[in-house]
Amino acid sequence: MSHHDTFADRLMAAEHVDAKRKERYEMEMRKILSQTLTPARRTAYAVGAVFGLLVGVDFGVLAVTLHITGAYALFGRAVFAVLAVLALAWGALAGRIAIRGTVDLTKDRTAVARLVWYFSVLISVVALFVGGLELKYGSGKWSAFTAVIGLAYLIAGGLFVIRNLVQQSELRIREKLLEIDLRLADMDEEMRKSRA
Repeated sequence: MSHHDTFADRLMAAEHVDAKRKERYEMEMRKILSQTLTPARRTAYAVGAVFGLLVGVDFGVLAVTLHITGAYALFGRAVFAVLAVLALAWGALAGRIAIRGTVDLTKDRTAVARLVWYFSVLISVVALFVGGLELKYGSGKWSAFTAVIGLAYLIAGGLFVIRNLVQQSELRIREKLLEIDLRLADMDEEMRKSRA
C-alpha cells in the first residue's frame, strides 16, 4: 500500500469528512499527480514510442545476428541485448503515456529516470571497456577520451535521477500541504459547529 493510498483510505474512512471535501481532495490529488499532455507532447510521446520499438527490434536483431568473433563476442551481444530491452521498455512506456494522454508524475517520471540511469551505466561500462581495449591493443590515445565520455554519461544519468528525486519530494510536500489544508478546513468547520 503506497503513501497516497494510506492517506486516501484514512480520508475516506473519516466520519467527519463529507463527500464534497473527499471529492475536492481526489480532484486536487489528480491535479498534483498527473499532467495532461498537449497534442504536441502527445504526438512527441507517440513518435518516441514508435522510435523506441523500432530501435529495440533493431538492437535485438543485432544481438542475435551480428557476426562478432573472438573473446568479446559475448560482451558485444550482451550490450546489444540490453540496449534492445531498454529501447523496448522506453517504447512501451512512451506508448502507454501517449495512449493515456497524461503523465503520472510519480510512476512515469520514476520509470523514465530509471531507464535513463540504466542506459547511462551501460554506456559508461561500454566506453570504459572500449577504452581499455584501446589502451591494451591500440595506440592508447583514445582511451582517456572514451573514459571521459563514459564519465559524462554517468554524471548526466545521475543528475537526471537526482532531478527526479527532487520532483518526487516536491510532490510529497504538496500532498502533505493538501492534507494539512483539509485538516484545517475540518477543524474550522468543527469550531463553527461548536459555536453555534
